[in-house]
This record gives sequence, C-alpha cells and structure tokens, in this order.
Amino acid sequence: MDKKFVGYAKQDGNVEKVTKTSVTIKYKDGTKGTFTFKQWTSKEESNATYVHNLKTDLIEKQNIKYGDIVYYDPGFFEVDMFDKSKVFYRANVNVNVAWSEVQETFEDALMISKKIGDATTVSQIKIRDLVLDKSDEIAEVVELNKKVTPNTALFTLVSNVIKDDKLDKATLDLLQSFIKVSPKAKYEGNMIKVKVYYNCEYKELSKSLKKLVDISSPYMVDESTGKKFDGMVNGGYSINGVPLEAGKLHIKFYIDVNGGMTPGDKAVVSSQLKSTITTLYDYPIETEGGDEVDAIFSAKGSLARIVISPQLMGTLATCLEKLGEKACEIYFK
Repeated sequence: MDKKFVGYAKQDGNVEKVTKTSVTIKYKDGTKGTFTFKQWTSKEESNATYVHNLKTDLIEKQNIKYGDIVYYDPGFFEVDMFDKSKVFYRANVNVNVAWSEVQETFEDALMISKKIGDATTVSQIKIRDLVLDKSDEIAEVVELNKKVTPNTALFTLVSNVIKDDKLDKATLDLLQSFIKVSPKAKYEGNMIKVKVYYNCEYKELSKSLKKLVDISSPYMVDESTGKKFDGMVNGGYSINGVPLEAGKLHIKFYIDVNGGMTPGDKAVVSSQLKSTITTLYDYPIETEGGDEVDAIFSAKGSLARIVISPQLMGTLATCLEKLGEKACEIYFK
C-alpha cells in the first residue's frame, strides 16, 4: 500500500521514539528506521478534496515485528480487532438491499435510508471559487474557522460606479444596495481557509482585496515541499483549462463538510452495480420477516449486468448473519 496511507515495519525491532508526526524504530540488525507522517490533502477535483490525518498507535519501548503497522489513515483503515498490529481496509458496509422497480431506482439509481446515509459520513473539503477583477472592492468577508450554511454570504461585492454629488447619502446607499453581489457558500460546514491567486502586481489590488490576500498568505504552502509562496501568478495559471486573465483574481474558499451520503452521491451495490443515489427515505421499510431494509435497487438493473454475484453475495451474507445469531443463541444458553 502507498506510504501516503499506511506504513509498516521493515524488520523486527523496538520502538525507540514516538512523536505526533514520526516514529523511530531500532531494528534487530542495529539500523534505525524513521517514519514521518503528517496531514496531507488529495488533489483537487470537481471542486472537492480530502484531508488525510495519519496516526500511530505505537508507544515507546514497544516491540514490533516485520510487517506490523507503524502508522495508518483512520479514514480508510481500521485496526483489526483480532490482531492489533494489523489494519484492514474499510471498503464497505453490510446493508439489507431490496429489489423494487420504482421511479427512484430507474436506470440503476438507488434509494437508501437516512439512517445508512448518516452512518456513512466522510470528511470532505468542498471548494467555492470565484474570479474577481483587481479593482473590485469587497466587504463583509466571511470569517475563517466559522460555521457556514448554504445561504451564508462569502463576501459582498460593492460597486463604486455611483458617483453623483447631487444625490444625498440615503439615496446613494439605497442605490448601492441594489447592485451588491453576495455569492453564497452553497455548503454547510466549517470555513477552514481561503487561497487567493492574482495575475497582477500586489500593489495594483484594491485595498479590500489586499486584505484578503494577506488573510490567505499563511495557507499558500506547497504541500510537496512545505515551502511558502505568494499568490501572484502569470498567464500560465488556469482554471479548468482556462487561463486566468491579466488583472484577475481567483479566490478559493475551503469548507470542511463532514456529512453523510446525499442524493447525487455515488455508491456500488455488491461488487459491480455502480449507482447514483436519488432518494434518502426517513420512514421504516421492513421485510416480511421484520428485518429493516437499508437500500432499494432495481432487479432489472442487476439482471441487465448479466452477473449473478449480487444474488449470491446477498444470499450468503444473509445466511451467515442468521447462522451467527443461531450460534450465539446456542452458545449463551
């Protein structure tokens, strides 16, 4: 597995030192191995990214064997309950799926219960990006480390085009209010950072945009090297393949959205039934035997794949679950 996600001991040895971001192991042949791990962010795609927080469960003076886990990403791995020195990949969750040909399952769509949707939470960073002109003035910029809702204004773009000495202040303020633009966050979560890239000289920016650039400065860091850089770019900088024009700014607000699955998210039923969630239902659906139905998929959609593994996996998993219940009943009598 890639060392970005998990690290393991190369030989038998003893844990010599443990910090928040590193582990040093003295191997049996006398050599030392130092494992460095830290928070990292995945590549931004479709205005979203993920933060990976690596951790270790090792303590100093602990003996360790070849292949034992040194650190791992808890967002993808979980400690094996039968062998604490190992972790396993959290690739799926067992749910009861029913077949039903309804509008919500048309063309391989999927219905899931709100209970399952809430249980499959993932910490995802959503990005709201906007392009402004270097002379634009903004006000009421959203504060960092604050909770936002979909309707929270990121800032207010204020126009300076109204300059009539014959109008009193009240009239000017009223006219100004009609041409204010306040882009919304569109997501619910915590505003964690902002980055500003500008294709001009810093001194050419408006006063309010300079303040925003200064706020973004601590976050302008190259994650691969750890080096800081300013947000000044040239024509080679592009947004989705479109070059940023001279005199323009690209502002990116990062919102930490820790939520469950919602309509539009992707899922895979069994091993190959790719699907898009259309509906989250919050009312109980049960089988004749009283078991709760967690999701609903199309039998026609499954059969169209010309595979029977969903039926085999579902039948086997259900049998094993019932056998486990019976075994527990017998054991604890």
